[in-house]
Amino acid sequence: GLHGDHDGVDLLGGSAVGLWDDGTPPPSEPVQATRIGLSAGAEHPWRWYVDGDPNVSRR
Repeated sequence: GLHGDHDGVDLLGGSAVGLWDDGTPPPSEPVQATRIGLSAGAEHPWRWYVDGDPNVSRR
């Protein structure tokens, strides 16, 4: 899993932790919403997700 030692790791630089393109196109209309479970900054719409995705937490 991820932990504090991964803070600052370059996700594009070939480390053990990274981001990879699996070839799946991005959704045509991602949903933008306010973040949940926060008190500070909760009003900012910084949460993006694919509508109907079973891996998205709900309010």
